[in-house]
Order: sequence, then C-alpha cells, then structure tokens
Amino acid sequence: METNADGYHAWAVYVICETLTSTLLIVTIYLLGCLIMHGVRKNKWKRNRKSDVNGCFIYTAAIVAVSLTIPRLIINQVIFNVMKIAGASESCELIMDIGNASYFGAMYPLYIFLWLRQKTLYSHPAMKRLAGKCIGVFSWITVFGLSVAGIGVALLFVVPDHYTSSVEGCILTATVVNSSLSDEFSFYGSYYALVMLLIIAQVALLSLFIYPMLRSNAIQKENRTSRQSSKISLPTSSEETVFSANGGTKKWLVSMRQMSRKLSSSSGGRTNTLQRTIKRSIACAAISMISDIIAMAIVSFIVPKTESRALSNTVYDIGTLISVFCVLGTFESYSTILTVFCRRPSATETSSTVSEDSRGVYSDKFHSVSRQESYD
Repeated sequence: METNADGYHAWAVYVICETLTSTLLIVTIYLLGCLIMHGVRKNKWKRNRKSDVNGCFIYTAAIVAVSLTIPRLIINQVIFNVMKIAGASESCELIMDIGNASYFGAMYPLYIFLWLRQKTLYSHPAMKRLAGKCIGVFSWITVFGLSVAGIGVALLFVVPDHYTSSVEGCILTATVVNSSLSDEFSFYGSYYALVMLLIIAQVALLSLFIYPMLRSNAIQKENRTSRQSSKISLPTSSEETVFSANGGTKKWLVSMRQMSRKLSSSSGGRTNTLQRTIKRSIACAAISMISDIIAMAIVSFIVPKTESRALSNTVYDIGTLISVFCVLGTFESYSTILTVFCRRPSATETSSTVSEDSRGVYSDKFHSVSRQESYD
C-alpha cells in the first residue's frame, strides 16, 4: 500500500511539473517571438540617428535576456524524464549540475537587463545631473555584488556531488538528506551568506531606480516654485482694453498666453513620461526580486529534501517567468508587444522606417529637448 501511495505521489508530481514547465516553455517562446516581431515591425535595428543606439541596445538586451531562459526550461524537460532516457539516470549529478547552471544563466541576464535599464535612464540629458560620481560607483558596485553572489550560489550547487537517481527521478543523495548539523551549517551557512549578499545587491539595484524618482520629484517641486516666483506678469483682460485700439498688440498678448500654455503643457508632459517610466521600472524590478526571493524561500523551507528535484525546479521556473514579464513591463508599449501577433501590421509599420520613438509612441532612446521627449 505504501509503495502504491509513493508511486501515485511520484506520478502526480511528474504530471504537475511536466504540465507547468511545458506551459512555461510555450509562453516564453511566445514572448520571445512577440519581442522579435515587434522589433521588426517597428524597425528597432535601423539606427538612423545617434539617439537610436540606446533604444536598439536596450531592446536587444531584453531579447537576449528572455531567450536565455529557454535552455533552462528545455533542460528541465530532460530532468523530468531522466528515468525514461536510457542511461540518463546514471548521470543525474551531471544533468542536475547543468540544470542548476542554466538557472543562474537565465536569471543573471534578467538582472543585468534591469541594471542596464537604470543605466539608460541616467544617460538621458535631463537625468545626468542626478547621476554624479557616487551614483556611478554605486551602480558598478551593485552589478559586481550581483555577479559575485550569483556565481557563488551557482558554484555551491554545481561543484559538490549532491544528486543521485531514484524511481522518482533525480533526488538529493542520502548524505545530504541525513547530513549532520555541522555539515548543514557548513553548506547552508555559505549558502545563506551568499543569498544575503544577493538580496542586498537586489535592494541596491532597486534603490538605483527609486533615487531618480525622489530626486525628480524634488527638482520638479523646485522648478514649480521657481516658475511661480519668476513668472512673467502678463496684462489682464481689463488691461488689454487699454490696447484695444491696437490690433497688433492684442494679437501679441494672445500669442504670448498661448505660448505660455504650450510650454507648460510640454514640460509637464515630459515630466509625466519620465515619472511613468521610473515608476513602471520600480514596480517591475520589485516584483522580479520579490518573486525570486519567494521561490528561494519555498524551495529552502517548504519543499522536502526527499522530494524529486523536478518540483523545486518548477518553483524556480515560475519565478523566472514572472521576471520575464517584468522585463516586458518596463517598456511603455508592453501591451502592444504582447498582442503583436493578434494585430495586422499597419501601413506605417510596413512602409515607414521611422521608429516609434520619433513619433513619441514608445521610446527607449533619448532625443534632444527640441523634439518631443520620451523617457521610456
């Protein structure tokens, strides 16, 4: 009876993990296709101006980050079906090491993309005054911390012999499961130290998005105060009647008021676009980091050590897909990207080489203030 129960449990775990991972793989391939198709339709790689370089670079980085999550999902299919592949069960350690390395190979580019995202924001002329030497140094320290922690955790799970085969698939060895307290402290002490470094680096990365938001709000408030204190006093309606005999003077007054409204509206539009971009980036970075931490917590404290590693891998992969959606979410046109296969290309998409950025629809490029500025 116990054997039957164990067999049913193993079968249920296999079906759930296989279904979820297959779904994650299909969704990820679809998202990658959406990014590529959207880039082709919007001529993302036709750099007609120097300002196109940033947009091309950050968009290509997004495609690379998403594409590198696919090998991880494919390797998991091998791990889930290791018992069905002749001779594969004897190579559980090698297969699991490749699977662990592929996970960090998938997550690291996603965090590098977020790091490049904040670097691109700071490269905008309107934001350069916020990025002094301290911010630049702090940014490089953050990416260094991410790299050291990520590589350290990866090596910690790849180098030692931790896995063996069973009827349920690849599992932790009995030595690991029945390890003494001192052995656990030696391994998990190093693991938790690296995880804490990774979390600190993640928080630092998030702060790099929050800082310009706070500084932008402060500068915006200062500018409003400055404009109010130095505002040009134009004649009122009653004063205009003094010049009523002069039609040219009246036209000049109307023209000045219209220009003032347009300048105010234009400045507010640029600021609002910048605010939206930073807020969206903060939300996406926070969600990505929280999902990663939750996945690590579930695998470390909830999933039993004796359970097939297919279950823990699936938990990690769900967190990875959330991060992939967060990458897309940093773009203002994320809804357009996600539905690119549901729409026919418009005439401007198929015949024009003008990018979305120059039309003010979507931008990861940075133009001069003489044009319509976009901060996404």
